[in-house]
Amino acid sequence: MLVFTKIKIFDMRRFILAGMALLMGVTACKKEFTIHATEEGTGGKAYLKIVHASTNLDTFNLYVGGTKVNGAAITYNGIYPVSGVNSYLTIDPGTQTVELFKPGTLVGDSISLQSFSDNFEAGKYYTFILTSAGQLFTEDAFPKPDTGVIAVRFIHTVLNDTTGKTVDLYSAKHGVVATGLNPGDLSDYKTIPYNVNVKDTLYVTRSAAAGTPLSGRAVFATMALTTGNIANLTVQRSYTVIFKGSISVTSGTKARGLIGYVHY
Repeated sequence: MLVFTKIKIFDMRRFILAGMALLMGVTACKKEFTIHATEEGTGGKAYLKIVHASTNLDTFNLYVGGTKVNGAAITYNGIYPVSGVNSYLTIDPGTQTVELFKPGTLVGDSISLQSFSDNFEAGKYYTFILTSAGQLFTEDAFPKPDTGVIAVRFIHTVLNDTTGKTVDLYSAKHGVVATGLNPGDLSDYKTIPYNVNVKDTLYVTRSAAAGTPLSGRAVFATMALTTGNIANLTVQRSYTVIFKGSISVTSGTKARGLIGYVHY
């Protein structure tokens, strides 16, 4: 059974709830955006996205309110439904039980891997991230950025990183995007300029003193923003970038690396 740790974000505050063997800190970046009321969903539904970033689990099926919602089993590096624009699972608001099952081979899904219940509010968006040593559950209070920029949130899920060491998210064009994240931390959204005709690359580096260039940083992972790693990358959208994998593995499916998805 995986350890359960839950983080929820409401009104830009973070609450750390009970967990086992996992200490979640919160690191915030300078806010450079305005949240627009038009971002919230309509139709009286709540919205949920699932990210599989656990190196300890190959596949699982997702149940909400006792009903299986996915087709093919969700695999490592999987983002469900997908990583594209407004691609959240629509669920009824109110208290819902979300449960992960190991895909059955003879009698269907018979082994429960993890289960939790929470209140989902109509018109709000949530992300559930399964990690190697716990779970992150957060409300996605994402902005709609102004013209010429994108908004980026960074989440550090490489939970076997060196104790006491932190990482930064660094843009080749714009410098530090998020700084000083411990395993389990997530930053606020930060806006950075973006031009589809100008190549940029994001790097996960060991935290360094302010002003330290990329050449003076230890690099753990990279993501070229023009190669389709994040679907529909364009201005005036908000994105989450996730550092995942094992800190000591540099090649193969479960190597340390970056994945991401677009909110809006």
